Amino acid sequence: MATLRLLYRLPSVLVHLLLSFTSPAKAVRIGRRPLNDIVPRWWASVTCRLFGLKVSIKGEYRPGAALVVANHISWLDIPLLFSTTLMSFVSKGRCKSGR
Repeated sequence: MATLRLLYRLPSVLVHLLLSFTSPAKAVRIGRRPLNDIVPRWWASVTCRLFGLKVSIKGEYRPGAALVVANHISWLDIPLLFSTTLMSFVSKGRCKSGR
């Protein structure tokens, strides 16, 4: 079963790596949305699928600016949240001097 899973996921990983290193232009549009808005959400969705995550969304984000706070313990919440809507992330840094 693990071999079948590897054979299924390996081509997806290769396509994912190939497309994640391209920088699409803002001029390219699919419908009303520019390609550089679509690609990051696609990347996050593919990352979730590659790691076996199933995204279930209840409700909707309200239009306009919003603050989403996640007290996370894993790096997987970043692609998970990013697959739901386009957003920016800020991380907390720790000062080495102890301040």
